[in-house]
This record gives sequence, C-alpha cells and structure tokens, in this order.
Amino acid sequence: MAYQTLFVTPDDGEKYELKVTSRDALMWERSGRDNPSILDYLQRPSMSEAYRLGHIVAKRTQQFMGTLKEFEQSNDLVIGMGIDTDDEPDPTESAASADD
Repeated sequence: MAYQTLFVTPDDGEKYELKVTSRDALMWERSGRDNPSILDYLQRPSMSEAYRLGHIVAKRTQQFMGTLKEFEQSNDLVIGMGIDTDDEPDPTESAASADD
C-alpha cells in the first residue's frame, strides 16, 4: 500500500514514479517539528511538503542521491491524489494522454 504517488520529471532524464510508503511518511513526520500527520497532508497537500516527501522516497529508492535543494531545482513534480491500495493500476481509470 502506498499513501501517495508522486510523478517526477527530471530536467535531464526519464520520468519516474515515487510511491510514498509508511516508512517514508514516518521519516517525513519526524523530519520537521511542525509537520502535520500524513493524513492531514493528504487532505491538504502542499508542493513544499510534496518535494520533501519525494526527496525522502527518491533517496530510499536510490533514484536521487543529492540534497533536497538539488531535488527541488532539478525536478518537476506532480502530486497523485488518494491512497493506493495496491501497486497495480486501476483498469477502470482512463490512461493519461501523452500531452499531460
């Protein structure tokens, strides 16, 4: 189960997905004094927090090894909404077009 999927487009590479797991959410919640719970974040996501979460996941999965600032400066990020109950795509959802 993933709490959220983040879609990353690097300035100089292939697009990839980051699935935020409970371990990532725990690290994120512990990383800042004023962080809300992951469920609060999912109800009211912000880009700054999405980048912080994405950086945690990207480092864990070894898809990005630089600093948070470098991650922010070199990647575009799209926030996927909702909690994924499995890792398989939902066949009832239409596929996104190549122009999205």
